[in-house]
Amino acid sequence: MSASPTCVIEFVDGQTTRMPASPDVRRGIKLAQHTYRSRAGREPSAIRRLHFETDGVELLPLTPEEIAARRCGEMTGRTRVMAEHELAVPTESEEWYTPPSIFKALDLTYDLDPCSPGPRHWVPAKKIYTKVDDGLRQQWSGVIWLNPPFGGRRGQVPWLRKFFAHGNGIALVAARTSADWFHEVVMPHAQLLLFPNGKTKFIRADGSVGKEPGTGVVLIGAGSIACEALLRSGLGACMTIVARPVSAQQSLFDQLRADGKAATARSSL
Repeated sequence: MSASPTCVIEFVDGQTTRMPASPDVRRGIKLAQHTYRSRAGREPSAIRRLHFETDGVELLPLTPEEIAARRCGEMTGRTRVMAEHELAVPTESEEWYTPPSIFKALDLTYDLDPCSPGPRHWVPAKKIYTKVDDGLRQQWSGVIWLNPPFGGRRGQVPWLRKFFAHGNGIALVAARTSADWFHEVVMPHAQLLLFPNGKTKFIRADGSVGKEPGTGVVLIGAGSIACEALLRSGLGACMTIVARPVSAQQSLFDQLRADGKAATARSSL
């Protein structure tokens, strides 16, 4: 198992402080400055650089400008505030697992999990592909369970495209309903959407439960077996996307215009 990520803060005078990583960068900086005072007996110099690392591998470096952006609450580029489980994928090696309670509620055995953390995991799948297998490039068959990597702005998109082309299974992704990829990829193809009741707390590799994430998730159903399982699961609210036909849109516009003309006629009396 990989070590937990470490936050490394480098000061201009060469001093370096290391501590367990936290999504709260501002709090981490305050702790680093306190450690500096205790160790050096003086006020800390300016911060030159901040980065995270796991097993000695550097991840997510931040410049002073980016640190200042986080301090001001700005959400720009890679300095935006992310949910705890999103911060870990794909740049960090730590993995986050779907809670067993979801599988218990769905009560399905899947033919394939193409994003599996490995054998002897609690996902009820007959066959798995791990990161080494590169499940995105493999052939899929049967009912799929898909919990793709959450990292990056559109990191889930290639997996979702393959999922919808396959058309049989359940996918768990971030419920970013205002994102362009959600409207381009999910909305036109999803047979059924299930929005769980409450925030889903993911499981760390060591078995501990993560904090409540900053965003919700959605379970996407494709195929009759998957959709029926979602409907009977009781996990949350199930919804379908209603595509309004062009003719219906035109009828609505005509009705609105007619209502507007009628209102104008009444006001002129």
